[in-house]
Amino acid sequence: MSQRQEGRGSWCGLLAVALIGVPLAVLLGVSTEARAPLTKGWTEQALTILHTNDLHGQVHPREEGARSERGGLLALGRAIRAEREASLLAGRPVLLLDAGDFFQGTLEGDGSRGAVVVDWMNKLRYDAVTVGNHEFDFGPSVMTDLARRAEFPFLGANIRSEVTGQIPAWLGSQKGDPLDGSAVIRQVGALKVAIIGLTTSDMKRVTAQGRTEGLSFQPEIEVLEKVLERVGEADLRVVLTHCGLETDRALAERFQTQIDVIVGGHSHTRLEAGERVGRVLIVQAWKQSRCFGKVELRVTPGPRPGERPRVEAESSLIGTSSDLEAVLEPHLEQIGPEANRVVAELGERLSVRPAPGRHSSALGDLVVDALLSEGEADLAFHNRYGTRTSLPAGKVLYRHLYETLPFDNRLVTLTLTGAQIEGLVSAYLDETSAPLEISGATVEFNPKNPKGQRLLSIRVLEFKPKIRPGQREPSRVVGSSPLDPQRTYRVATHDFLANGGDGHVGFKEATKREDHKLTLREVVERYLSTREGYLPSTQQRWVRIAPAESPDGR
Repeated sequence: MSQRQEGRGSWCGLLAVALIGVPLAVLLGVSTEARAPLTKGWTEQALTILHTNDLHGQVHPREEGARSERGGLLALGRAIRAEREASLLAGRPVLLLDAGDFFQGTLEGDGSRGAVVVDWMNKLRYDAVTVGNHEFDFGPSVMTDLARRAEFPFLGANIRSEVTGQIPAWLGSQKGDPLDGSAVIRQVGALKVAIIGLTTSDMKRVTAQGRTEGLSFQPEIEVLEKVLERVGEADLRVVLTHCGLETDRALAERFQTQIDVIVGGHSHTRLEAGERVGRVLIVQAWKQSRCFGKVELRVTPGPRPGERPRVEAESSLIGTSSDLEAVLEPHLEQIGPEANRVVAELGERLSVRPAPGRHSSALGDLVVDALLSEGEADLAFHNRYGTRTSLPAGKVLYRHLYETLPFDNRLVTLTLTGAQIEGLVSAYLDETSAPLEISGATVEFNPKNPKGQRLLSIRVLEFKPKIRPGQREPSRVVGSSPLDPQRTYRVATHDFLANGGDGHVGFKEATKREDHKLTLREVVERYLSTREGYLPSTQQRWVRIAPAESPDGR
């Protein structure tokens, strides 16, 4: 695609991109340097051509609409590998080709000067690419470097040096290939396949001034006629072009009896089943790594000696998504608006696991502080295993909050005596059952003491101002007092713990239980709604008097 049609990108630094590294279980079965003549005595040969074009450096999936994404080199590469392996298992050798404009247009593609895409192509074992106009956006030297980096040939039969009149040395296999970058011959099973590369002769118009300095681009038809004479008695002739659909049609019309398939690019055309011009099949696979093309060919020998083989070809496009997406889509669309709603903004990531030297987790502290506030309680408890994942720093979506608190546990307030609170905390420390998070108190313990003696003290914190739901400033701890065994305390928790969940049966001794309608997610969301940029609490809730492993054993 020309500059005026697509625009030009800019880059601001090199980015590292993870590429695909999963090996295929089946070998390709295509000789990259074979020049042998047609195998004698063959009857019929099946072959698959997989092809891409106009990738434009689309390393990451493109956002399409409010929720969906499409493509990306990782997804595309996996899909190509799966299709290649299926073809090989079916006994169909595979060629993998690209029709140009493979890297320009994204920060990753431009910033790496195309190296990220060439490395990806090397890993996927491309057989050949033709040169596109945007390959020259950073000048011929970048193109030369990419051609040397590639483990496959760059083709451009109509590219010439204005000094020598010859095809530039960086095109082709660079191993003394007699076709000098205009074409390559592949022995694929019993077939001798010629792959001829052409780029647009309109190159000077569609590239910025000076980007193709020292090069000229000859008319496609004139050059193809000469190259076809040089490829000799190839059984299958594939023309790999970056010329656009209109030029491809003209080539197909002109060379009806001499070529079989045109794998095209440049016009970003989405040819679902290809387009036939007489006996020639033209294919093109859209743009920006959204899909790739598959051509299934069946080649049979000509009826008489000296006649070209008969070629039957069928084409299709294969997306990077599976048919399962169609099943999921209506459900995801229904849930999407709520899932992507911003519920809070955090100043730091809140981990589900305790930091070194701490017994409580930052995420657990948030949950119990929210319970304490919403329940207008003296103390609050939560089982740490009820929080499943950490919350990210920055904007927190409802999806994140839901995945953190996926259970529909609801706020419960109840009354326990100081002695009952001591009993349930002591039982937890003795049995090292599911860890508890606590708010409103500081617990001192020695995990090395015998059972029944590990709890040393509980001090109830005094806050100023008094905690109220929705308050805008965190309460300030102004003092503490020992837990009074005879006094009753208002405790906030949730129904799972209140019913003795995770083995904490001491909560079942409570009186004056009140079940509220709010889920833990709602409690936490309400708490965070008045605390923009929330930072984790620094208060030590559980204080080890002697160094020891965490009571939860994790």
